[in-house]
Amino acid sequence: MEETKVTPRETPPSRAKAWYDKLLEQPLLLAILVTVFVLLLLLICAVLFYIFFYTRPVGPVPTSTAAVSFVTQTPGGPLTRPLPGSATIELLSVPGNSGTLITVTGSGWTPNDTVNVQVIDPTSAQGVAPLMTNSPVTGDGSFIASFLLPAGSGWTDLTTVRVVATSTESGASLTGEFPLIETEPLLTPTVPLTVVPTILPITPPPINTPANGLGPTPTTNVIPTIGDWQAEYYNNPTLSGAPALVRNEAGLDFNWGVEAPAANLPVDNFSARWYRTYDLEAGLYIFTVEADDGIRLWIDNDLIINEWFSTSPRSISVEYPIEFSGQHEVLLEYADFSGTAFVRFRWERVAAPPPLPGPPAAYWRAAFWPNVNLFGDPLLVRDDGSINFDWGLGAPGPGLPVDNFSARWVRLVNFEPASYRFTVRVDDGARLFVDNQLIIDEWRDGLFREISRDYALSAGLKEVRVEYYERGGEAEIEVFWSKSTFSTPTYTPTPFYPDWRGDYWANPTLSGAPALTRNDGTIDFNWAFSSPDSVIPADDFSARWTRTVNFAGGLYRFTAEFDDGIRVFIDNSLILSEWTNGPGSARTRTVEVNLSGSHQVRVEYYESIGSAEVDLDWQLLPPTATPIGTVSPTATLTQTPMVTPTSSQTPTLTPSATGAPTVTVSPTVIITNTPTLTPTGTLTPTATATP
Repeated sequence: MEETKVTPRETPPSRAKAWYDKLLEQPLLLAILVTVFVLLLLLICAVLFYIFFYTRPVGPVPTSTAAVSFVTQTPGGPLTRPLPGSATIELLSVPGNSGTLITVTGSGWTPNDTVNVQVIDPTSAQGVAPLMTNSPVTGDGSFIASFLLPAGSGWTDLTTVRVVATSTESGASLTGEFPLIETEPLLTPTVPLTVVPTILPITPPPINTPANGLGPTPTTNVIPTIGDWQAEYYNNPTLSGAPALVRNEAGLDFNWGVEAPAANLPVDNFSARWYRTYDLEAGLYIFTVEADDGIRLWIDNDLIINEWFSTSPRSISVEYPIEFSGQHEVLLEYADFSGTAFVRFRWERVAAPPPLPGPPAAYWRAAFWPNVNLFGDPLLVRDDGSINFDWGLGAPGPGLPVDNFSARWVRLVNFEPASYRFTVRVDDGARLFVDNQLIIDEWRDGLFREISRDYALSAGLKEVRVEYYERGGEAEIEVFWSKSTFSTPTYTPTPFYPDWRGDYWANPTLSGAPALTRNDGTIDFNWAFSSPDSVIPADDFSARWTRTVNFAGGLYRFTAEFDDGIRVFIDNSLILSEWTNGPGSARTRTVEVNLSGSHQVRVEYYESIGSAEVDLDWQLLPPTATPIGTVSPTATLTQTPMVTPTSSQTPTLTPSATGAPTVTVSPTVIITNTPTLTPTGTLTPTATATP
C-alpha cells in the first residue's frame, strides 16, 4: 500500500500580532504610544483625585432647599412616637434664659419629608404663643432648625421648654424637654426712647445694582464695637454638640482661605453661629451676606436667607422692612464644607418710612409688646382715649400675656404757661416724658403706688409719652395732670414736696450733695435687691426724708421696720437710733412720744448690702391709755423720788459728840425708762438717828 505523506499547514498570523510585530519593528513609534498612554492615565487619576478629595465633603452635605416658612399651629390629636431606633432629635442651646438659642437637629427621618418643629410652654401658664417652623429633611434623613427665645417675655419665667418635632407626612412625633438656666432678672431694662409710629406702607426707592453683581453697595458700613457679636464655632458642619470655641468678635468680615478659624478647628467641615442686637430705626433695609458655602440669616426670628448647601462663593442681598424702631436681634449661621472659607455681613437702611403726621392730639396712640422692655415689633397697636386701666390679673388685649408685657402711649397736648403736677398710679413700672424730658421715673417692680412730680411748662404743643411694664400679679396704670397751686414766670422746674422730701445719696453716709431729690408719698419701700432709682446703687446708699406734721395733742406710737440702719428725729431731737447693719432681715422698733402742734419729722436711712427695706408710720394712742410719765421731745429725764419709810417712827440712836440728831437717807430708786419720759420712783429709806 502506497503511503500518503501529509504536510502540516501553517496558520497565518493574527491581525493583532501583525500590528504588534510592526510596532516591534518601529521602536520609536512604540515609545511615543506608551508615553501618551501613561500621560492620559495620569490625567484621569488626577481628575478623579480632585473630584473625590477636594469637592466631596466628609460629612453629609445638604442639598439646596426652599426657605423655611413659619406656619400657624393647628389642633390635632395625641402625638404618636416613631418606632424605637428610627428617628431621633437632639437639642442644643447657648446657656441662658431670655434670648436663649435652641437648635434642634434630627436624624433617621424619612428623606424628603418635612418636619414641623415647635417650641412650647409645657406649663401653658405664661400665655406665650408657640414658636414653630417647617424644616425639610435632606436625602440622608437629617434636618436642623433653630429658635431664639424672645428676650424679656414670658419665656423668661420658664424653667424648661418643650420641643415637639412632627412629620407632616406620617404624623409621627418626638418630644424633648430642654432646661433653661435661670438668670438674674433685669430690673432696669434699657429700652429705646423713640416714639412708636403708626405702621404705614413703605415704598422703597429703586435699588441700583453695581456691575460686579455683588448687590447694592451700602452707604453706611456697620462696624460694631468689640463684644457686640457673640461667636460660637463647631468642629462639624451641622452646628452639632457643644461649641469648640466661644468668643466675642468686632464684626463679620472673615476670609480664612484654606486655613481654619482657630487652632482647635478643622480646615474644612466646620460651622459657626453669630448673634447680637441692633438698635434699628423703622425703614427698609438691605441685608447682604457674602459667603462660601452654607448660610442662614434670621432677623427677629424671621428666616430671610436660607442657603444651607455647598456652593461656590456668592453674594446674597435681601430687602427687609423694619416696621418699628427699637432693639432687633440678628442671628447668622455659616458652614464650610470644603475648599476656601469666607463670610462677610453688612446692612444698610435704604428708605425711611413716609413722613407721619406726628402723634395725635385727640387721643393716645398705644402700642403693646409681649415682653417687659418694649422689645421688637409691638403685638397690638390701637388708640386709647385716656390712660386709666385696671386689668387685674387679665391681659390688656387679645394675644398678649397676662404677665410680662409692656406698653407705650404717646400724644400731643397744648399746655398753657404754668406749673403742672403730673401723677402716675402704677403697678409695676412706669415712666413719663414731656418732650423727651424724663419727669417721672418709676421703672421698677413694685406694688400699686402713686407718684407725683411738678414741672413748669411754656405755652404750646408738647409731646407726652408714657411707658409701662407689668412683671406679675395685678396690672394697673393711671396717668393724669393738673395745674399746680403755684407758678413761676421763668417756666423752669421748681422743687415742690407736698409729702415727704426724699434726698438720696449714692453712699451710705449721707455725704456730699444728694444724687436724687424727689417727693415721696409715704416712707414705705421694699426695694429688695434693687435700688430706689437708676442713679442710686442697689447697695451702699442712704436717704433722708423730711416733712412738717401738725399733730393733735396726745401720745403717739412711732413704728419703724427697716434693713439696715435708721434714725428718727422730732425737731432735731433723736428719738430712735438703730444706725447699724442689720442681721440680714428687717427689724422692727417702736417708740412713744407725747406730741402736740406742728413738728418737723426727719428720718435717715442707710442700706449696706443685701435686701433694702424701710417703713415708718405712727398712730395716736387712745386716751384711755395710762402714760407712765410726761414726755417732752427734748428727751430730758427728771427724777422725782417719793420717800416712803418702811421703818417705824422710833429711830435707832447712836451716841455722838453732837447733841442734835441727824437723819441720813440712802434711797433705792426703781425707774421705768421710756425715751423722753419723766419717771416716777419708789424709795425705801433706812433712817439712823444720832442723839
